[in-house]
Order: sequence, then C-alpha cells, then structure tokens
Amino acid sequence: MKTATGVLTLVAGVASVVLTGIAFWLSYEHLHDVAGEYGLGASPERAWAWPATVDLFILVGEVLMLRASLRGRGIDWWAVALAGSGSLGSIALNVAGVGDGAEPMEYVVAAVPPVAALLAFGALMRQLHGLLAAHGHASGVAEMPAKSPTLSSREASPASVSVAALGAGSGGPKLASSEPVVSLRKERPAAPAKPGSGTSGTATARSARKQTARSRGSSKPSGKAPRRSMSEWVELTEPVFHDEFQKLRRQPTASEFAEAIKEAGHGRPSDSTAKNIRTEILDRTDVPALD
Repeated sequence: MKTATGVLTLVAGVASVVLTGIAFWLSYEHLHDVAGEYGLGASPERAWAWPATVDLFILVGEVLMLRASLRGRGIDWWAVALAGSGSLGSIALNVAGVGDGAEPMEYVVAAVPPVAALLAFGALMRQLHGLLAAHGHASGVAEMPAKSPTLSSREASPASVSVAALGAGSGGPKLASSEPVVSLRKERPAAPAKPGSGTSGTATARSARKQTARSRGSSKPSGKAPRRSMSEWVELTEPVFHDEFQKLRRQPTASEFAEAIKEAGHGRPSDSTAKNIRTEILDRTDVPALD
C-alpha cells in the first residue's frame, strides 16, 4: 500500500512540475511578445525581463502561503494578495495582448496559460505541504518514546503500562482503536442543475448560433476580416506588407499591418493574426531592400 501511494504521489508531483513549467513558459513567452510590440522591441533583454515583473508575484505569493501553512499561522492574506495580483495581472495582460477585433477563441487561448500556471503551481505547493507535514509528523512520533515516563515492573502491571504509554505526552485520554470516530464535517449539498445547462441544450444552442452565423454571412461588417487559412492570408497580404515596409522604412507592427490590410480591402484581422501573417511572410520571403 505504501509503495502504491508513493508511486501515485511521484506521478502527481512530476505531472504538476511539467504542467507548471509549460504553463509559465507559454504565459512568459506571450508577455515577452507583448512587451516587444509595445515599447521594448528595441531592447530584447528588457523585453525578456519584463514578464518576470508580473509572473513572479505568483511564485512569491504561493511560497509565502506554504510557509504560513507549515507554521500553523492560518491564512497569510498578504501572500494571497501577491499571488492574486500576479495571476490577475498576467491573465489581463495576456488577453489584452491579443488586440482588438480578435475571435473569441483567441482570447481564450491567451488566457489559458496564466490560469493553468496558477492552478498547477498551487497543486504543486499543496503536494509539497503534505509531504513536509507528513515528514514533520513522523519525526515527532519517533521522538515521543524518549520523552514518555517509564514505570518499573513493581509500580505498574502490564495493563497500566499500556495505558500509560497510550496517554503519555498527550495530557488526556485517547480513544481506543475500536471506538468509532464521528466526523463533524458537514457534507456540502450538491448544487442543483441549472435549467438549460444540459449537454443537449448546449449543443442545440451552439447549432442555432452556427446556423444564424451562416445565414448572416453576407451581412458581416465590412471592417471585419472573413475566415481564411494562413496560406491565403499570406498570398493576399504579402504585397501589402512590402508596401508598408517601404513606406515606414521598417517592419510594420502588428496593429499597423492589420490596419494596412483593412485599407487594402481584405478586412481587418486581429493584431494576433496580423503578427502571425507577418511572421509567415518573413519566413517565406526575404525582407525587401529599402529604396
């Protein structure tokens, strides 16, 4: 039983470490891109350091909460505020970095890494707390026989020795193992299901939205770009990119490129999509020489 528990604990710990690392890396990478787009593009070192001023608050807050729990001091609200500020700031900046006019799923994709980083790191700290608490409890149990008083064979019978050993160091009687232990924890009643929240209702609503979107395909605002594959975007906008490059005497930012695509009559993609298109164009073609 101990072996199985140890294996499960190890698997959960490794999975938490991997998930925490991946989530923090995705969040950090996106915040680096945001910093490069808005003010720190000329300084790569500062663009890489800037996300740490947000994401590291999560780490500091979680570690301080773990320390307070191990010391038995209850909730450290200052640590909770640090972790909460870092998490909310990271989520807000990741979502804001997508830009205006993006598809809803682009905002969801941007929000997932910081949320996952918070949850995964919290799970990791919870497992570490359990491990350290169990180690401290085992150390305390090992030291108890040395502190308990010893009775001579003349002063006590075997039965009294057993009772003294059970009560030593506790200051009061203990329940025998055969006595039932009553839990005082109240079970929380299950929340009632909301009407219309079933799978069939969700699927029906989603199907209706898709049908409505198809029927309104011709009435989309002219400023919003239609759905296209990346290769179609690149083929349509490569001349636009070269024209902007010559006009600005530098590479256009994602927002500038998106506006130029809109002015060319192709609809305005989101800043995130425009950045991906720009990257594909730069990968496929050489940067044109300035006239």
